[in-house]
Amino acid sequence: MSHPAAPQGATPIDRFLERLAARSMPPWPVCLLLAAVFTLVFVAIRAALVPVMPDQPGFSILIPAILLAGLSGGLFTVSLTIILCLAAMWGLSEAFNLTPTVPGAFIAPALIFVLIGATCGVVGASLRYCVRKLYKTHARLQASIAKEHSTSDELRAMINQVSSGIIRTTTDGVILEANEQFARMISRPMDQIIGHNVIGFTHPDDRALTTQRLSDYVTPGQNDWQFEKRYISPDGRTIHVLLDVRSLRHPDGTAYGFVCIVVDVTTARKTEAALSQSRHDFYSVADTIPVMMWLSDNDNINRFVNRAYFEFAGKPVDQVSTQEWKDLLHPDDYATTVNQFVVGLKSRQAFQLQARYRRHDGKYRWVRSILQPRYDRDGVQKGIIGTAFDVTDAVEAATRIQESEARFRAIADSAPAIIWMVDTDGNTEFGNRRFRSTFGGNPPHHLISAIRGMMAPEDLPAFDQTLEDATREERRFSYLGPVHHAAFGTRWLHTEAAPRYDLQGRLAGFTGVSLDVTESQRAERELKRSNERLEERVSAALAEKAAAEAELVRAHRLEAVGRLTGGVAHDFNNLLTVIMGGLEIIRKTDDPARRQKMAEAALAAARRGERLTGQLLAFSRRQTLRPASIDLNALIREGEPLLHKAVGEGMSLQFKLKRGLAPTLVDAAKFEAALINLLVNARDASPSDAQICVETADYVVHPPAAPMLALNLPASDATPASAIHPSDLPPGRYVRVTVADNGSGMTDDVLKRVFEPFFTTKGVGHGTGLGLSQVYGFTRQSGGSISIQSSPDTGTRMNLFLPWHMFSPCPAEATPDTEAEPRPVPDATTEAAADTAPKRLLMVEDDPGVAEVTATFLRSEGFDVDLARNATEALACLEHNHYEFLLSDILMPGGISGIELARRVETQWPDMHIILSSGFPGEVETLRLSAWTFLPKPYTPAQLRTLLAHKKDQTP
Repeated sequence: MSHPAAPQGATPIDRFLERLAARSMPPWPVCLLLAAVFTLVFVAIRAALVPVMPDQPGFSILIPAILLAGLSGGLFTVSLTIILCLAAMWGLSEAFNLTPTVPGAFIAPALIFVLIGATCGVVGASLRYCVRKLYKTHARLQASIAKEHSTSDELRAMINQVSSGIIRTTTDGVILEANEQFARMISRPMDQIIGHNVIGFTHPDDRALTTQRLSDYVTPGQNDWQFEKRYISPDGRTIHVLLDVRSLRHPDGTAYGFVCIVVDVTTARKTEAALSQSRHDFYSVADTIPVMMWLSDNDNINRFVNRAYFEFAGKPVDQVSTQEWKDLLHPDDYATTVNQFVVGLKSRQAFQLQARYRRHDGKYRWVRSILQPRYDRDGVQKGIIGTAFDVTDAVEAATRIQESEARFRAIADSAPAIIWMVDTDGNTEFGNRRFRSTFGGNPPHHLISAIRGMMAPEDLPAFDQTLEDATREERRFSYLGPVHHAAFGTRWLHTEAAPRYDLQGRLAGFTGVSLDVTESQRAERELKRSNERLEERVSAALAEKAAAEAELVRAHRLEAVGRLTGGVAHDFNNLLTVIMGGLEIIRKTDDPARRQKMAEAALAAARRGERLTGQLLAFSRRQTLRPASIDLNALIREGEPLLHKAVGEGMSLQFKLKRGLAPTLVDAAKFEAALINLLVNARDASPSDAQICVETADYVVHPPAAPMLALNLPASDATPASAIHPSDLPPGRYVRVTVADNGSGMTDDVLKRVFEPFFTTKGVGHGTGLGLSQVYGFTRQSGGSISIQSSPDTGTRMNLFLPWHMFSPCPAEATPDTEAEPRPVPDATTEAAADTAPKRLLMVEDDPGVAEVTATFLRSEGFDVDLARNATEALACLEHNHYEFLLSDILMPGGISGIELARRVETQWPDMHIILSSGFPGEVETLRLSAWTFLPKPYTPAQLRTLLAHKKDQTP
């Protein structure tokens, strides 16, 4: 034991006595030694004082020895010292005759010495005990102080190492102390924490709560509490914390601060949120799945069941127990299912059960259960996870399949055919009764080898190739051939087989039927010979029929051509009569007025001939059209006054035009002429108070559907009743223009001939019979068609179908659908006269009359004209002369047409102006993309003059 330092002013005797008393209790030999030493010392002192005190015992000198014995050894040492002192003083008295001879002179001082010595010894021993206790207390105090310092350092280190934040605050929330974890938690240095209020770190939404808690728990009785709040880090991050707060109080109960343990629960809260979301998602998924699911513990208490389980049991979760499933078992399935359940639990592996259970409505359903033990992280079983499927439909289906298979086998065995199934290697998996009687035995059986063994060697390659191709391509195959059976002889087998697949979609083999067609083959050969003879007779009859039909068609054509020729001859004879008569009168008369009148009459007849030619070309679909993108609605509205005049004042003309545009690509002038023709026909076929209507509408012709009719329905039922277009109209979008009247209508005979040229039902002199022919030709040439809806006394609807074409506001521009037209001849009334400067012109014309008249006119206009009868002569002239213009007919003799001549001239003389002319516009289509000018015949001198003047202006 360490001794405390002596206080200032202490003497050596003080230090000696202090150490003597502070020593631990010595053993008895040491106590005896101490008593002897103290006795000898003080007895020696008394002996030394004998001369001074000869007549006295001097016991008082020995009192310090007893006191020292009490300080050093306690009462035991005191007792030894008293005894030793008495013995020593007795001997010293005897030796030095210190006591008088009076009896009792030694005893009385000795008793007094014992009494005083014992008292001093007790005092010394008590003093030793107090000093000793004081020293122990001092030692413990020193140890406590040292331990306090050590504990404080360790506690500080431990506080800084804990994963939670620890702070000490005042009652106002000012932080007095904080550990390093708290600083890391809120991402702030210590100098921004110590001395600052926790409110400054608190989330704004939690500051009021924190202030309220600080004020509430200052009151006595509120020592410990917990609550959650949020801190905000300098970077804006939110920290969720759990505070465990303990109030610090004075002895009187007054709070002077708080100690808080701050636990960061941000991750825990995020985990809880994720876990809650995951649990919610799991419950949602589990309730969505149409499969019963449950989760039970080791006590067979359900911890979770899904919606499908509720719906089956018909009870809420708190009323559903795990053991209840046994009560729902069908009596016939109870013992087996319970036994399987017990065995499955003992196996500690997943297992399955299938039995009938009573649903909440009292019906028994087949249910297949899959049960899986569940374990915790330490591998201890915590219960069962179970799923259950209502497989009633599957069980019933399996039963039906078994019944169906039995029926199939019965039917297959009764069928008069060989029915079989083989795998991909040719091994037989099924064969019916006839199969077994034909090939012998029951499957397994190698059918392919058996069939090949019955075939002739020359038939094997074809059979093997057919089988190989069918297996490789996984398709049906058919084979017909002879086989030689040991019992039945040579027979013809017709085999049809189809591939079959397993559940994974892989080829599993073939299912086939083999028929004995020996008799049918014999009958087929006989039938084939009969058919060949019948074919010859039918071919002869068909040839006769075709010849008769061709002769009939030829007769119809000749009749139509004759009718057309007669009509054309009649009209042209009338025109020629006027022209020839007029010219004869002009030749014989000198009267200018009469000559002028006859010339005008001849010119009018010629123009009628030009119109008649145009009508014939329209019928033949050879007229020259100038199509442009136009809106038929706008065109009809613009022509309303003219259309009303064509109908007349007494009739009602109505217009029912579709909303929006009716865009199409047609020749506007030809369309107006066709519409007027239809209106005139409607007017002539209707009474004076009739109503005529012009309609426009969209019309779509759909592609033809697959050629399939409904069973037990007539073919006519498959055709839409709303189809009013002709059958030859191609699929697409059209604008339908309809002219409807309530006139007399047409009979079937009239409808068949209505588009024939010169056919008319009007009286003599009231029609040419070319109006509807011209309309038909114009519509077909424009890419459309026409149909008629009419019957006697019900009126007529004439429907024009013109192709829909996206309207273009700039019709003059060429589009992919409208190729550039040959440039038309400008009107003579809008162009200036040609320049009179002499220009050389080569005219190629095989008609001498046309060539003479045109050359005469051109020379009168100041042109130097050379004539050539064909392209060969023209090329010869071009080789030796220079010309600015070439005017050539298109159809010429000599093998080179005007178009071919134009191509050669354009290549060799690119600066020459080329003008092509023809009275037959069939070649005009080839001129659409060229730079040549087309001049249609017949043409007037004024038109030719204007065209040449325009060309002169373009000449450099």
